[in-house]
Amino acid sequence: MERILIGEIFKSLVAVIFEEAGYEVYPYGRESLLGSLKGQVTQVTDTVTGERVRSTPDLLVFDRLENRVYLAEIKHRKFLHPELPAKVDVYRRHWPDSILVFVMKDHPHFLAQVVEKIPSGELNAEDFERLDQLFSRIAWDAEVEARWNKWVERLGDLWSSFKQP
Repeated sequence: MERILIGEIFKSLVAVIFEEAGYEVYPYGRESLLGSLKGQVTQVTDTVTGERVRSTPDLLVFDRLENRVYLAEIKHRKFLHPELPAKVDVYRRHWPDSILVFVMKDHPHFLAQVVEKIPSGELNAEDFERLDQLFSRIAWDAEVEARWNKWVERLGDLWSSFKQP
């Protein structure tokens, strides 16, 4: 349960960054779309449709000025570890034009990339961009970065506290 709560907090944090930049943000993931049915659908593992539903991106981000829509999957991790390429492969199969956003304890805290542009194999921070480089309306200066970094560090500490016995 703690993992779900922390994930929701990180997702909300990224949503607020988008909203403060003037994007409209809507919940999109299976948790939002399926309600009480999500538990049953999540257990369906042997179909392409089941895998696609389980991997539905978290947020729909709408840029009204450019009339563009984006789907964003938010992941919180300490670092880019070895199990992640398999997860990226699922997004590559079902959501290649979605944007994968990592909120990480390591600096830089916010990394993002269009899924189809992420090279296969081991993930490297160099294959990603800062969030403001993919979303030009996000004004990212030292003051803004320091503000959001404090949040990530505090939430990272909170997440770590749940992992300890």
